[in-house]
Amino acid sequence: RHVSTFRRTPIVWLVIAAWIGVHAAALVLAGRTSVEGAPWYAWGMVPEDLLRRLGADVPALVRLGEERRVLTYAFLHGMALNLLLGIWILWGSGRQLETVLGSARFWIVFVLSVAGGGIAHAVWGAGALVGGWPAIVGILGALLAWAFLSPDPAARASRGSTVLFLLILGALAFAFGGQLWAELGGLVAGAVGMALFKPWAGFAPAGSGAKAMALALMVLVVGAGGLQAFATRTVDTNDAATFLRDLAAA
Repeated sequence: RHVSTFRRTPIVWLVIAAWIGVHAAALVLAGRTSVEGAPWYAWGMVPEDLLRRLGADVPALVRLGEERRVLTYAFLHGMALNLLLGIWILWGSGRQLETVLGSARFWIVFVLSVAGGGIAHAVWGAGALVGGWPAIVGILGALLAWAFLSPDPAARASRGSTVLFLLILGALAFAFGGQLWAELGGLVAGAVGMALFKPWAGFAPAGSGAKAMALALMVLVVGAGGLQAFATRTVDTNDAATFLRDLAAA
């Protein structure tokens, strides 16, 4: 019996719907869809100050205790073209990974990739981070682990295309000023998530949900604890307060 694409890969569909819905809401809040004098590809741009207020990953704010930003940034996008490119890549690579892992474990790898990218940016990055690219790179990292660790012929056949896609994304990030720390964090988190689940080693869906969730929670708790310890030791309260005043005045 034919199974619809939505029923086979519901998480990919839901993430895409969330991305589009949040971006549309942000444009309504901004009250505009373009900036005068900006190039055509900047259509659908959301002002940076609004992105910061909505939940962009700003290291100074994360270190002040707004840890939720290491997750919320992934559902915000700076402009429509960036969003559409992310949807296109997620539609291809995300459906493949969700088919391999199943929806529950795919969602866990997605969240781990988002958190890995957000934490890496909060610790080593600069500026405001938005967009689903760390999650997308994390999905490709998971597919890379599957391609090189699984004995499945389909996995081995995907090695070249997965590596090529990662190299292209890396080159684009370098050329256009992407947040490399965030994308590296997402890549590592996605690959580690896939290695933990090991679907090629008989990680059966039945009865494995609790184990998968426990592994994901352990990684998230350790990551959040490390981030908090880093923040406690390194934040200068005066610098953070100055940053907040500048942000409010922007």
